Amino acid sequence: MYMNFENKRNLILLLLSLIFGILDYYMCDFVVYVLKVPLFCDTIFCLALTFFANPLWGILAVIFYHLFDILVSHSFVVYQLYTLSAFLCCLTAWLYKKFVMKSDDTVILTIVKLLGLSVIMCLVMSISGGIISRICAYLNGNGSEYTFQTQFLAVLFEGRLKFPLLDAILLRLPVNIADRLITIFAGFGVYKLMQKKVKIS
Repeated sequence: MYMNFENKRNLILLLLSLIFGILDYYMCDFVVYVLKVPLFCDTIFCLALTFFANPLWGILAVIFYHLFDILVSHSFVVYQLYTLSAFLCCLTAWLYKKFVMKSDDTVILTIVKLLGLSVIMCLVMSISGGIISRICAYLNGNGSEYTFQTQFLAVLFEGRLKFPLLDAILLRLPVNIADRLITIFAGFGVYKLMQKKVKIS
């Protein structure tokens, strides 16, 4: 009886990981290619699943996202290394929820704490993203490292970027603070909706 319950729970979470990974893929595509907004918005649903269950399921959603990307594009490129940054995103969100956020927090306190998480996540994603971008530039062999989300900032500061790794991190801060505010609050909103609609315990 217990094993049947666990199997059902894991099956539901596995299906949610698959669905949410694909949703994050299309959300990112919609923001970048349809809205033409220089944001990522590619971790809303993996964050929701992390809040709902644990980081392993959120990370699995990230893996499904990138596997789907490879399937659609028919190629594996070095930019798939950004998967590691999304892994850190899930782990950071889970640790913050576990040790900082409480179930009896007021709405105002929850908002304040989510703002705090957004700032922390901005730093985590900017530092990890900056490091990965330098690795991508090295592996590409041509110095190309900027994505659509950061390329416009690189152009603005062209000629004044003197420290590659530091510059790669700093260029991400303006983008990531806006991106993290959106993804953290949206992900938390989806999580609260899941609490009401999805029963796994």
